[in-house]
Amino acid sequence: MLGEGCSGKAPESVAGATETMMEEWPEFERFEALFHEVSGLIETGRHAEVLMHRSRLLEAAWAVNLRTLPTGANKGETLRQLLGDLVSKVNCLAVPSIDETVVSEVISSMKPIVAEINRASGSRKSG
Repeated sequence: MLGEGCSGKAPESVAGATETMMEEWPEFERFEALFHEVSGLIETGRHAEVLMHRSRLLEAAWAVNLRTLPTGANKGETLRQLLGDLVSKVNCLAVPSIDETVVSEVISSMKPIVAEINRASGSRKSG
């Protein structure tokens, strides 16, 4: 059985996210681009193809951490919590015997986390 962090539940929005702009965060931008590509596959029902991208998604997501955060970013508790939430979900995807349905559910549950990280970090790509 997968841990609670692997549930399809999205985390509640974290209050107090910073709106400050910062320099680019290439690790997050690579992850975010791949994440949106994989999310698109899920939305079009191509769940089996998602499994083919799982290793790349894991590698890209694990590169997103406080050590790779650009100098001008807010490294406050909000971002620490969000990155912890992301790692929890990503680690669920690393389970070797995971099936395509669970992969799709976990990735879908990561959408609000990715959006909150984008906002909390002050990424230039923020809306």
